[in-house]
Amino acid sequence: MNGSKFQLLDSYFDARLLEPRQDADAADRARRARRMSQRLNELAYPVFCEFADYFDTKLGDAAECYVDREEGLSRDAPPHVGFRWGAQGGRLNEVVFTGNIETGEVHATWRCWRNGIPALGDKTLDPFWSPPLVHSMLQELIFQFPPV
Repeated sequence: MNGSKFQLLDSYFDARLLEPRQDADAADRARRARRMSQRLNELAYPVFCEFADYFDTKLGDAAECYVDREEGLSRDAPPHVGFRWGAQGGRLNEVVFTGNIETGEVHATWRCWRNGIPALGDKTLDPFWSPPLVHSMLQELIFQFPPV
């Protein structure tokens, strides 16, 4: 009998030990980055744009705010969407939603300022978060750390 006693495992491990093609890895990463970027664009980007429009209409030049977005297609930065706000010329408060393309998780971090002292926070969002929850979270942060 010339066969291995581990035929089932041999074929399994032989396939596992083969080096993945670099272009397949890059294509898979790009696909996951696009999927996470789409999730962030649906979850947070419209909410952040609504708040930016509200600030511009309600506060005008008294406050400044910015909406930032990174698609994450390069290896340098993960996909993320951020909102920064504050008094004109002052320190800006910030909340950023970042997607982990390896795990599929969305993580929110914030850095807000009160009397020159930073308040930091973070939260891993569960998959059931929706734009209304993002709106509520951002509204609470802005209420606690108003721009004017």
